Amino acid sequence: MIDPTKVTNFQRNPKQLEEFFLFCVAVAGKGAFQQAKKLDAFLSPFLKYGYTPFGVIRTLDMDGTLEKFLQEAKIGQYDRIASAYRAAAHFFHYDDDNDRYHPLSQVHIKYLECIRGVGMKTARFFVMHSRPNQPLACLDTHILAWLRDKGHNAPKSTPNGKKYLELEKIFLEYARSRSMSPADLDLQIWNEAHGVKTKISS
Repeated sequence: MIDPTKVTNFQRNPKQLEEFFLFCVAVAGKGAFQQAKKLDAFLSPFLKYGYTPFGVIRTLDMDGTLEKFLQEAKIGQYDRIASAYRAAAHFFHYDDDNDRYHPLSQVHIKYLECIRGVGMKTARFFVMHSRPNQPLACLDTHILAWLRDKGHNAPKSTPNGKKYLELEKIFLEYARSRSMSPADLDLQIWNEAHGVKTKISS
Protein backbone atom coordinates (compact mmCIF):
# COMPACT_ATOMS: atom_id res chain seq x y z
CA MET A 1 0.00 0.00 0.00
CA ILE A 2 1.18 3.53 -0.75
CA ASP A 3 2.40 5.47 2.30
CA PRO A 4 1.40 9.12 1.65
CA THR A 5 4.10 10.36 4.03
CA LYS A 6 6.83 8.64 1.99
CA VAL A 7 5.85 9.02 -1.64
CA THR A 8 9.29 9.93 -2.96
CA ASN A 9 10.98 6.79 -4.26
CA PHE A 10 13.28 6.71 -7.27
CA GLN A 11 13.83 2.94 -7.07
CA ARG A 12 10.32 1.64 -7.59
CA ASN A 13 10.03 -1.65 -9.45
CA PRO A 14 7.53 -1.85 -12.34
CA LYS A 15 4.61 -3.01 -10.19
CA GLN A 16 5.27 -0.30 -7.60
CA LEU A 17 5.51 2.32 -10.35
CA GLU A 18 2.12 1.32 -11.72
CA GLU A 19 0.53 1.36 -8.26
CA PHE A 20 1.98 4.80 -7.57
CA PHE A 21 0.58 6.13 -10.84
CA LEU A 22 -2.87 4.79 -9.96
CA PHE A 23 -2.55 6.45 -6.56
CA CYS A 24 -1.58 9.79 -8.11
CA VAL A 25 -4.74 9.72 -10.23
CA ALA A 26 -7.00 8.60 -7.38
CA VAL A 27 -5.74 11.13 -4.83
CA ALA A 28 -6.46 14.25 -6.90
CA GLY A 29 -8.90 16.32 -4.86
CA LYS A 30 -9.21 13.61 -2.20
CA GLY A 31 -7.61 12.71 1.13
CA ALA A 32 -4.34 10.86 0.59
CA PHE A 33 -4.59 8.41 3.48
CA GLN A 34 -8.16 7.49 2.65
CA GLN A 35 -7.47 7.06 -1.06
CA ALA A 36 -4.37 4.94 -0.39
CA LYS A 37 -6.52 2.51 1.63
CA LYS A 38 -9.25 2.44 -1.00
CA LEU A 39 -6.77 1.80 -3.80
CA ASP A 40 -5.24 -1.02 -1.79
CA ALA A 41 -8.69 -2.53 -1.24
CA PHE A 42 -9.35 -2.27 -4.98
CA LEU A 43 -6.06 -3.91 -6.06
CA SER A 44 -5.24 -6.42 -3.32
CA PRO A 45 -7.73 -9.17 -4.25
CA PHE A 46 -6.14 -9.35 -7.70
CA LEU A 47 -2.47 -8.74 -6.88
CA LYS A 48 -2.34 -11.86 -4.72
CA TYR A 49 -2.98 -13.88 -7.87
CA GLY A 50 0.01 -12.37 -9.65
CA TYR A 51 -1.60 -9.55 -11.58
CA THR A 52 0.29 -6.32 -12.08
CA PRO A 53 -1.67 -3.16 -11.14
CA PHE A 54 -2.12 -2.26 -14.81
CA GLY A 55 -2.95 -5.90 -15.53
CA VAL A 56 -5.83 -5.57 -13.07
CA ILE A 57 -7.13 -2.53 -14.95
CA ARG A 58 -6.85 -4.18 -18.37
CA THR A 59 -8.56 -7.36 -17.17
CA LEU A 60 -11.47 -5.52 -15.54
CA ASP A 61 -11.80 -3.24 -18.56
CA MET A 62 -12.04 -6.19 -20.95
CA ASP A 63 -14.64 -7.77 -18.65
CA GLY A 64 -16.60 -4.53 -18.57
CA THR A 65 -16.40 -4.40 -14.76
CA LEU A 66 -13.80 -1.70 -14.12
CA GLU A 67 -16.29 0.91 -12.93
CA LYS A 68 -18.11 -1.71 -10.84
CA PHE A 69 -14.99 -2.61 -8.87
CA LEU A 70 -13.96 1.03 -8.48
CA GLN A 71 -17.40 1.74 -7.04
CA GLU A 72 -17.16 -1.20 -4.66
CA ALA A 73 -13.88 0.25 -3.36
CA LYS A 74 -15.60 3.67 -3.09
CA ILE A 75 -12.70 5.43 -4.79
CA GLY A 76 -14.94 8.19 -6.18
CA GLN A 77 -14.85 10.32 -9.35
CA TYR A 78 -15.49 7.11 -11.26
CA ASP A 79 -15.72 8.52 -14.77
CA ARG A 80 -12.47 10.50 -14.52
CA ILE A 81 -10.52 7.81 -12.71
CA ALA A 82 -11.74 4.93 -14.87
CA SER A 83 -10.90 6.89 -18.01
CA ALA A 84 -7.38 7.69 -16.81
CA TYR A 85 -6.75 4.16 -15.54
CA ARG A 86 -7.98 2.62 -18.77
CA ALA A 87 -5.85 4.84 -21.00
CA ALA A 88 -2.65 4.42 -18.97
CA ALA A 89 -2.99 0.66 -18.53
CA HIS A 90 -3.48 0.08 -22.24
CA PHE A 91 -1.16 2.73 -23.63
CA PHE A 92 1.72 1.96 -21.25
CA HIS A 93 1.28 -1.80 -21.52
CA TYR A 94 4.04 -3.70 -19.77
CA ASP A 95 4.59 -7.43 -19.21
CA ASP A 96 8.20 -8.14 -18.25
CA ASP A 97 8.59 -7.47 -14.52
CA ASN A 98 12.32 -8.09 -14.82
CA ASP A 99 12.86 -5.20 -17.22
CA ARG A 100 13.57 -2.05 -15.21
CA TYR A 101 12.66 0.25 -18.11
CA HIS A 102 8.92 0.42 -17.61
CA PRO A 103 7.32 2.90 -20.05
CA LEU A 104 6.16 4.94 -17.04
CA SER A 105 9.77 5.44 -15.98
CA GLN A 106 10.57 7.39 -19.13
CA VAL A 107 7.39 8.81 -20.67
CA HIS A 108 7.47 12.57 -21.13
CA ILE A 109 5.21 14.56 -18.84
CA LYS A 110 3.36 16.02 -21.83
CA TYR A 111 2.13 12.55 -22.80
CA LEU A 112 0.84 11.98 -19.27
CA GLU A 113 -1.03 15.28 -19.45
CA CYS A 114 -2.74 14.07 -22.63
CA ILE A 115 -4.54 11.35 -20.67
CA ARG A 116 -8.10 12.38 -19.87
CA GLY A 117 -8.26 12.74 -16.09
CA VAL A 118 -4.56 13.56 -15.68
CA GLY A 119 -3.78 17.27 -15.50
CA MET A 120 -0.62 19.28 -14.93
CA LYS A 121 -0.69 18.70 -11.17
CA THR A 122 -1.21 14.92 -11.30
CA ALA A 123 1.38 14.39 -14.01
CA ARG A 124 3.95 16.40 -12.05
CA PHE A 125 3.13 14.65 -8.79
CA PHE A 126 3.88 11.30 -10.41
CA VAL A 127 7.07 12.34 -12.20
CA MET A 128 8.69 14.39 -9.41
CA HIS A 129 8.24 11.64 -6.82
CA SER A 130 9.33 8.76 -9.06
CA ARG A 131 12.31 10.24 -10.94
CA PRO A 132 15.28 12.12 -9.49
CA ASN A 133 16.12 15.77 -10.12
CA GLN A 134 12.86 16.83 -11.73
CA PRO A 135 12.37 20.64 -11.96
CA LEU A 136 8.64 20.42 -11.34
CA ALA A 137 6.07 21.47 -8.75
CA CYS A 138 2.84 19.77 -7.75
CA LEU A 139 0.61 22.75 -6.99
CA ASP A 140 -1.93 21.12 -4.69
CA THR A 141 -3.89 23.01 -2.03
CA HIS A 142 -1.09 22.65 0.53
CA ILE A 143 1.59 24.10 -1.74
CA LEU A 144 -0.74 26.90 -2.82
CA ALA A 145 -1.51 27.75 0.82
CA TRP A 146 2.20 27.73 1.61
CA LEU A 147 2.88 30.12 -1.27
CA ARG A 148 0.10 32.43 -0.07
CA ASP A 149 1.68 32.42 3.39
CA LYS A 150 4.86 33.59 1.66
CA GLY A 151 2.96 36.53 0.20
CA HIS A 152 2.34 35.25 -3.30
CA ASN A 153 -0.92 35.61 -5.22
CA ALA A 154 -1.75 31.91 -5.36
CA PRO A 155 -5.35 30.75 -5.83
CA LYS A 156 -7.02 28.29 -3.49
CA SER A 157 -7.49 25.69 -6.22
CA THR A 158 -4.93 24.47 -8.74
CA PRO A 159 -4.61 26.80 -11.75
CA ASN A 160 -3.84 25.78 -15.32
CA GLY A 161 -1.61 26.98 -18.10
CA LYS A 162 0.48 30.12 -17.65
CA LYS A 163 -0.56 30.71 -14.04
CA TYR A 164 0.51 27.20 -13.10
CA LEU A 165 3.89 27.67 -14.76
CA GLU A 166 4.34 31.06 -13.07
CA LEU A 167 3.75 29.63 -9.59
CA GLU A 168 5.79 26.54 -10.38
CA LYS A 169 8.77 28.76 -11.17
CA ILE A 170 8.38 30.52 -7.80
CA PHE A 171 8.21 27.21 -5.93
CA LEU A 172 11.29 25.90 -7.72
CA GLU A 173 13.20 29.01 -6.68
CA TYR A 174 12.30 28.34 -3.03
CA ALA A 175 13.58 24.78 -3.39
CA ARG A 176 16.79 25.97 -5.05
CA SER A 177 17.43 28.61 -2.35
CA ARG A 178 17.17 25.88 0.30
CA SER A 179 19.38 23.46 -1.64
CA MET A 180 16.47 21.02 -1.65
CA SER A 181 14.92 19.02 -4.45
CA PRO A 182 11.37 20.11 -5.32
CA ALA A 183 10.20 16.63 -4.30
CA ASP A 184 11.74 16.97 -0.83
CA LEU A 185 10.31 20.44 -0.24
CA ASP A 186 6.91 19.31 -1.52
CA LEU A 187 6.85 16.32 0.84
CA GLN A 188 7.99 18.37 3.83
CA ILE A 189 5.22 20.91 3.28
CA TRP A 190 2.63 18.15 2.89
CA ASN A 191 3.82 16.34 6.02
CA GLU A 192 3.75 19.57 8.02
CA ALA A 193 0.17 20.18 6.92
CA HIS A 194 -0.78 16.69 8.11
CA GLY A 195 0.97 16.83 11.47
CA VAL A 196 3.99 14.74 10.54
CA LYS A 197 6.93 16.32 12.35
CA THR A 198 9.40 17.86 9.93
CA LYS A 199 11.23 21.15 9.81
CA ILE A 200 10.99 23.57 6.92
CA SER A 201 13.48 26.41 6.78
CA SER A 202 11.90 29.85 6.50
